[in-house]
Amino acid sequence: MLKKEISNSRKLGDVKTDRARVLWFMMLPHLDAVGRLEADTKRIKGQITTMLPYNEKAIQGCLEQLHDVGLLTLYVIDDNQYLEYTRYNDFQVLNPDREANSKIPAPTPDNSRELKTPKSNISKVKLNLNEDKDKYLDFVFLSKDEHRKLVEEFGIKGTEKRIKNLNIGIGSKGYRYDSHYFTILSWDRKDERDSSKPPAPKLMDTEASPEWLAAHKAATQKVGKNG
Repeated sequence: MLKKEISNSRKLGDVKTDRARVLWFMMLPHLDAVGRLEADTKRIKGQITTMLPYNEKAIQGCLEQLHDVGLLTLYVIDDNQYLEYTRYNDFQVLNPDREANSKIPAPTPDNSRELKTPKSNISKVKLNLNEDKDKYLDFVFLSKDEHRKLVEEFGIKGTEKRIKNLNIGIGSKGYRYDSHYFTILSWDRKDERDSSKPPAPKLMDTEASPEWLAAHKAATQKVGKNG
């Protein structure tokens, strides 16, 4: 079911390509009663995009775009890829007595936390990045040694603040990083570089004072030398 409010969907606007948007619309009639679909690229090519010039690699790319903006969730169970539309039941008026139960298992944080590509002729990728790591908040994973190093450098409250910022970035933007530990360090170094620059002068005209120009030049040279 489509409502006119879809014209104001920010998530659809955030999708990188029209090809992915078209795929999102075309998959709608093929979803089961809870908004799930077997997301096998060969099956989608043969049953949904039959008359469109989409190859399997392009379909997988579209699915990942839709996943990244939060329009659907891609997940893998036993090397089979599935998808579930976001908030599908919030926009449907279905009679449960007339609809068949879904035969597709639901996504969980364990099988959909990271974007996983199933084993196929498209790509063979294994993501075991979070094995042997502790979970902090909803999405951040750190080993005990990594967490200890962060506490030594930033203190307990400073570490908690940085973990919270990364958790928000992953949860709201769908960011994916190989190492959450090094991401925290990288973000902190960037904040240090940004804070080392003197603030822009608040002047009524377009010219900065000689004092501010001298301070800005010195800070910029210092940042450049430090990389």
